This record gives sequence, C-alpha cells and structure tokens, in this order.
Amino acid sequence: MLCDALEALATKRVITQASITAKPFFAHRGYRCIQKQIVYVRGVAMENYWMEKIIL
Repeated sequence: MLCDALEALATKRVITQASITAKPFFAHRGYRCIQKQIVYVRGVAMENYWMEKIIL
C-alpha cells in the first residue's frame, strides 16, 4: 500500500535503494536495476541496488 501511494504521487520516476532481499519485490512492481553497489555497515560488506520505476 505504501508503494502504491508513493507511486501515485510521483510525476516522472521513483528511485529506491533496495537490499538483495527486497530486489525481487521491486522488480515485480516494475522497477529496473540501475546500479549494483556494495556498502559497508560496521565493516560488513552488503550488496544493494539502486532501482527506478518510470511513471507514465
């Protein structure tokens, strides 16, 4: 419901940083991966993704 509300307010596109776990959720909603990145949290490397959805 939160994604639906955000996408309803957007005029051009929505961008998010999605974890490896959240990536399939956003992909199913029509988001595409822009860039994969590795971020370090307390010295631990974690993979996440910049994803975007173009609003028509």
